[in-house]
Amino acid sequence: MGVFAFVFSMLVFLYSIWLSRATRGVFLATPFFHPFFFFGLMTLLIGLDFLVLGNSLANGDTIFFSKFLIVGDSDYTAAIMMFFILTMSSVAGYSAGLLMPIRMPVMDRHFRGIRSGSGNLTPALPLLFVLSAFAVFMMPTLFVEMAQGGIFAIAGVRGTFLSENQVFSLITMSMVPCYFLFCTGGYPYRTVFYMFIALAFLQIVIGSRGSVVMLLLGLAVSRYHHHKVPLWAVTVTFFALILVGYYYTYLTRYTWKYGSIEEFWMKEGDPFTYILKSPELSIAESMMLHLNIQLVEREPFDSLLGAAVAYIPRSVIPWKPEGLSTALTSFIDPLRWSLVKSEWTVSGYVNAIYELGIIGAFVLNAAIFFLLGGLFAAGRKNRSIMIFGCCCQIYLMLGYLRGDIHNLGLRAWALLVTILLFKFLETTFLTRFSSHRLE
Repeated sequence: MGVFAFVFSMLVFLYSIWLSRATRGVFLATPFFHPFFFFGLMTLLIGLDFLVLGNSLANGDTIFFSKFLIVGDSDYTAAIMMFFILTMSSVAGYSAGLLMPIRMPVMDRHFRGIRSGSGNLTPALPLLFVLSAFAVFMMPTLFVEMAQGGIFAIAGVRGTFLSENQVFSLITMSMVPCYFLFCTGGYPYRTVFYMFIALAFLQIVIGSRGSVVMLLLGLAVSRYHHHKVPLWAVTVTFFALILVGYYYTYLTRYTWKYGSIEEFWMKEGDPFTYILKSPELSIAESMMLHLNIQLVEREPFDSLLGAAVAYIPRSVIPWKPEGLSTALTSFIDPLRWSLVKSEWTVSGYVNAIYELGIIGAFVLNAAIFFLLGGLFAAGRKNRSIMIFGCCCQIYLMLGYLRGDIHNLGLRAWALLVTILLFKFLETTFLTRFSSHRLE
């Protein structure tokens, strides 16, 4: 069955390359920045994870995940079949969405705004607003923590740091889509690059590796979307990110346990083994375990409801449901959760089946990817919307495929806030500028 999962994921990956090339539009010369290519790549990694897990089970290796021992051929087969069903749901939903464009009125004016010699000024306004909020609300606390524990004092416990205040979390989440918007302004590449360095430093200090990768995506798309990027460049970048992430993980989470990177390598495995066996991308293990052992009670729409009211304080809505990853982590490893609030991620596939069953998960999954496909089809005819839309969809897919429905909701809220903030500031800025010129 492991071979079946890998071959199936390879076929989906090849289909994603073909569909990305066929539907990329006139402003996307390379398929590698197409959101559906990213989906295909993630599917391939999950298939590889199933293959590695299957070989380990066949060899009689002891496999632990989330403090539980993973065993059982029947559970392994069931997990692969669920992966097959939901992947087909995603493929069908996105493919159908590409045939039915969904216009987003708030982004329909082609990013018009006041232009200067260095580009469109208005896409920079939301990012400047968020950075100002970061300086006012978060920087003082950040400086205190760094003075007491060093530059990575918060990196390993960012969950605890961000959970102290909903404002902290929203500001941090909004930085990435605000940067995507900034990348559409037509600024000199040096300006876009320097902003990437500044934002990446803030995210590294806070400990958000995924956000740094997404910022890098915005930088790359803004620069190379109109170029035919060779496959070797994508491959080298992919493996380089794995190596950098591996070393960064050691610096921020394991220096207390291992005296050197060599010892970390010997105990935890090489970078690729570590990724496949750790919660970073252990979707196969997560599906096999959590779909066959119902550890926590969940109502059918708990995750969707929790995502809808994610940024409303619990003091206002005490009944607000937690995300499935949060609920499972606090149950499986309460000490880890109380100290650092670092989640064992379960993936959106697991989350959907866990709460809605196979049929409900199939429908929800298809609806999510149909919406994404329709939005991409509507936005690919405009350069700015295409850059923004590609980056945001990959940002959302990463949250859903690697995290859970609640993580998707958090990112969707950050994206919505970015768009509304952009339209508000654009309207206000344009009105005042026009009035000033009339005077």
